[in-house]
Amino acid sequence: MTRVRFYEATNSIDANLALAALLAAGVDAVSEANYLSTLMGEVGPGAFSVHLWVANDQVALARQVLADFERDRGGSAPAGKDWKCTKCGEPNGPAFEACWQCQTARDA
Repeated sequence: MTRVRFYEATNSIDANLALAALLAAGVDAVSEANYLSTLMGEVGPGAFSVHLWVANDQVALARQVLADFERDRGGSAPAGKDWKCTKCGEPNGPAFEACWQCQTARDA
């Protein structure tokens, strides 16, 4: 079976999420760098890119699956900017509705 390099993720976490979406849809896909996860404690998840390969005859299906995957991820991505807690001063990301340190509500 011939595979083609199909997708480049900036880290192994994104690659595994995309790979799971492809496999769930029945696409014959593999990751070229799963073994690099052993370096995570040394270099961190964003230190290398990971490529996914799909069967040559499933490229069209894989494109649709990943288009849906990216759309769905975009819809759930946190909007807005980082914010600072009014109680403790801790910086928080836009996904947090309450301070991660003191649990004070964002708009308190």
